[in-house]
Amino acid sequence: MQYIHIKNLEKFHPGYKDRTLLWAKIHFNMVQGDPDCEMIDNEIDWARLIKFILLELQAKKPLPLDPKYLVKKGFNLKKRPIALTLQVLHNFVNVSTEENSERAIEEKRVEENREEKKREEKLSFGKEFQKVKLTKAEFDKLTEKFENRTASLIDNLDSALASKGYKYSSHYATILNWERRDSGRDNAPAKKLQLFPIPGKNCEKCGVPAVWKNATGAYDHCYCLEHSPQAVRDKYRS
Repeated sequence: MQYIHIKNLEKFHPGYKDRTLLWAKIHFNMVQGDPDCEMIDNEIDWARLIKFILLELQAKKPLPLDPKYLVKKGFNLKKRPIALTLQVLHNFVNVSTEENSERAIEEKRVEENREEKKREEKLSFGKEFQKVKLTKAEFDKLTEKFENRTASLIDNLDSALASKGYKYSSHYATILNWERRDSGRDNAPAKKLQLFPIPGKNCEKCGVPAVWKNATGAYDHCYCLEHSPQAVRDKYRS
C-alpha cells in the first residue's frame, strides 16, 4: 500500500494547533503569490490538492493511495487518472510505502526543522573575543566572497566590538559595509607629494625656478616639474 502526504502541511493551515480541527483554514497565499500553485493549470488538480489537504488535516495522518478509498471520498478517477494529478502536484505531495510512510515523513519533517534552525542560529566568530555573530549561511557567503580574507575581516570587527562596544543589528552587513568603505579608500587616487622651488636654481630648459635636481642630490641637472623626468612628474606636484 502506498500513502499520500502533503509536504509542509502547516504552510496551508497555519495556527489553531491547540484545538480540534472543525474546519480547515487554507492559506490565502496558495491562490495569490505562491509560484508552485501558479503552475497548476488544471481545475481538477487544483480541487484535488485542496481535498488532499483537508482530508489529511482531518485524518491527522497520510492518506492511502487506494482507488476504493479515493472514490469513496469523491474522486472521479475516470474523469482524470490519479497518476496525472500526482505528477502535476509533485511539488506538494510525497508518495511513500506503508512501512515507512508516517515515521519517515515525521523524521524528515523533524530533520528539516532542525536544519532550518541551524541555518538561522547565530554562531560566534572571532579569533580572540568571539563577539561576531553570524549564521552559517552568512559565514558561507562571506567565505565565498572574500575567501582567505574572511578571517581577517571577522577579527577586525571582533576587536572593535570588544574594545569600543559597538552594537550592530547585523554583523554580516557590517562586515560588508566596512569592506566596501575600505576598498573605496584603497581605490582613491594617491595624493602627490609637493616639490618646492630650489633657491637660486632655474630649469635648464625653460628658465623658470627649478624644483628638482638629479637623483644624487647634485645641482648639475635642475628642471621645473614640467621638464623633469616622467617618474618625477608621476610622483610629485608643483
